[in-house]
Amino acid sequence: ALPIYDDDWRATLGVNLTGSFHVAKFASQYFRDRNIQGSIILIGSRWGTSGTEKDCSYAASKAGLKGLIKSLQK
Repeated sequence: ALPIYDDDWRATLGVNLTGSFHVAKFASQYFRDRNIQGSIILIGSRWGTSGTEKDCSYAASKAGLKGLIKSLQK
């Protein structure tokens, strides 16, 4: 189902995708600046690959997160 308000879409993507991007960016810079190794764990959802009829913004944000994770791995 499409979100009723654009604000719902922006909020969901903001938390699940943009927030994860900023955390990963901060953590990677933190590791680099201190010359330490570490892992960044971002949590996805099965809805990111299969979609859901309940909330398309959630599914889209988790699909985007999967792409972000794959890109960061490279």
